[in-house]
Amino acid sequence: MGLWQQVLLGAGGGLLVELLDFYNRVAAWRQTRRAQTAEAAPRFRAYFDAGPDVAVALTRAVLGAAAAAAFGAGNQAEGVAGLLAVGACAPVLLSQLGQTLGGPGATAPGTPAPGDVGGDEAAAAPRVRPAEAEGSAARGR
Repeated sequence: MGLWQQVLLGAGGGLLVELLDFYNRVAAWRQTRRAQTAEAAPRFRAYFDAGPDVAVALTRAVLGAAAAAAFGAGNQAEGVAGLLAVGACAPVLLSQLGQTLGGPGATAPGTPAPGDVGGDEAAAAPRVRPAEAEGSAARGR
């Protein structure tokens, strides 16, 4: 399968998720309209905000395309269903990949996290949050 096909399938997977979200909003809008009188029925715009929703859909399509291209090029995903699935879950896949590879807040194994002090002894000692320490002191009174 060519790269452009992988990109299109990934983008399609991302857009499928947005299409499902759109369907759920339309169904919720319909249900609310049926439960209320015609005068009090909510407008469709209460369930759909065009600007942000289109921006999210485009972002999902780009993330899906990028993830499918990356996973397809590395033979990590194959076939139509596999690349659609990669595109559909691209935001989660890419954020987990970023954390695994040392994204924001990640530390190398064996290194203390920011704010930790001490060596191996400090790491072996159980950590007590200040609120827990205050609560146990208050209970002992």
